Amino acid sequence: MRPRPLISQFLLALALSIVIRLFPVPQQRPDARSPFKCGDTVAIQSARTGRYVEVAANNWVYASSYTPTKPAATFEVHCPGAQLVQTLLATREFRESSNRVQST
Repeated sequence: MRPRPLISQFLLALALSIVIRLFPVPQQRPDARSPFKCGDTVAIQSARTGRYVEVAANNWVYASSYTPTKPAATFEVHCPGAQLVQTLLATREFRESSNRVQST
């Protein structure tokens, strides 16, 4: 009789799906917390070149410093207020198109 194996396979699949639903696999989410605190001094290193980001005399930012202790290559961490965070979340990303700015 052919129907018996089909029924047993169906029951096995049903049992496994119930077990999986009863014991869900915990989903891993990336930790959004930063290891930095307000007021910390940090240096930003380029992964490609190994150089550190610094602000030049013309106020442009370059990855040109070989040391993280140079004053132009150190930055202070500032914590944004709740209003700034809400504004940034609302704007997300903007791209220029012709003479107008469009939200994406």
